[in-house]
Amino acid sequence: MDSEAITLVLGFFLGLATNFIVWGLLFHYFVPRVRFSPHISKVPNKKTREDKSGFRYRFKIENAGRRDIIDVDLAARLSVKGLRTPSIWSTIYIPLSADGDSSYRIPLLRPAKKGKIARRKVMFFYTNSRDVLRDWSIFPEKLRRRSRNRTLLLEDLMKLGSKANPEIHAYCYDSFSGSRKLFISRPYSTDEILSGVFEAAGLGVLKGTLPVPSPQSTEEGEE
Repeated sequence: MDSEAITLVLGFFLGLATNFIVWGLLFHYFVPRVRFSPHISKVPNKKTREDKSGFRYRFKIENAGRRDIIDVDLAARLSVKGLRTPSIWSTIYIPLSADGDSSYRIPLLRPAKKGKIARRKVMFFYTNSRDVLRDWSIFPEKLRRRSRNRTLLLEDLMKLGSKANPEIHAYCYDSFSGSRKLFISRPYSTDEILSGVFEAAGLGVLKGTLPVPSPQSTEEGEE
């Protein structure tokens, strides 16, 4: 094999290796990183015409990477086993906005810094803002009645079927590479709903800390 052929073969494999390294960096290193709170926070909430349950359920997310992440699309999916038949799973999307929208978009989430307040987003479950729960005959009448009366609790949904666990889905982009990734939280159980507020500079729930109900507790925000 002459030197020109050898150069051509080496160039081919060098280009292939370079492309593989770039692909690995873009899709495995320069990627967004999201972390979810290990528990759901349950706090008292002022009863309103739209929500008479008396409680608000919240979860918290943070950007665990070093770069900004953008266009974060959130959804809360409840997978229920045995709602129709014993072995079949059904999916319910729990609203993340007061108007009943099953998704929520965060344009920009900056990296969370250890020990620093803010840069962690608090999100709410709106269990009493989705009409489908009131009308579907697949749901037990007791649950539909609570939904119609706007007194539905998250625990009510988690008692459906033989098994029901909500989980959070987050699609987001890395601001540098543009790589998109899906993150899925752990499936939450009723034992992981804690009465208390979130830590100001973390993802944990301070058990037993119950704030005085106020209208402001129904708004999205950062802590």
